[in-house]
Amino acid sequence: MRSVSLVLSLALVVLSLASTSSGAGKALATADGEAPDTRAEITELKRTGTDQVMLRFTIVNESTKPFPVGERLAEPGAIKDFATVSGVHLLDTANKKKHFVLRDSEGKCVCSAGVKDVRAKESINVWARFPAPPDSAQKVTVVIPRFVPVDDVAISR
Repeated sequence: MRSVSLVLSLALVVLSLASTSSGAGKALATADGEAPDTRAEITELKRTGTDQVMLRFTIVNESTKPFPVGERLAEPGAIKDFATVSGVHLLDTANKKKHFVLRDSEGKCVCSAGVKDVRAKESINVWARFPAPPDSAQKVTVVIPRFVPVDDVAISR
């Protein structure tokens, strides 16, 4: 009897860890990937102070093949941005503006860097900072390369 309850307890722990690592139930919005069985889950789009927006998202790979990040999520043609998410941008359609990932004084993106390929049946959490759209912009379109754009994502405070 004792071993049965121990096995059940371990099973519950494993199930709770599995749901936590995939970000299940936390997504504000989801974008299907160009590659079969891949998706991006937007988990946060939030103003930080008065001049920046933080985007957090999860790349989910439910396929049987790895999802190579490399240059796929980087700004096109920017070799220094290999294995980053610098190609992500926000579209403020109300003000007709495109907001690119912030850059530091050395020109490096203020975003996840050194991002490894997403192995089959796994996911990774990544982030990027952007200049904040005007306060009048309550929602934006999030564009993640190789994924369908996500319209009307609310910017929280």
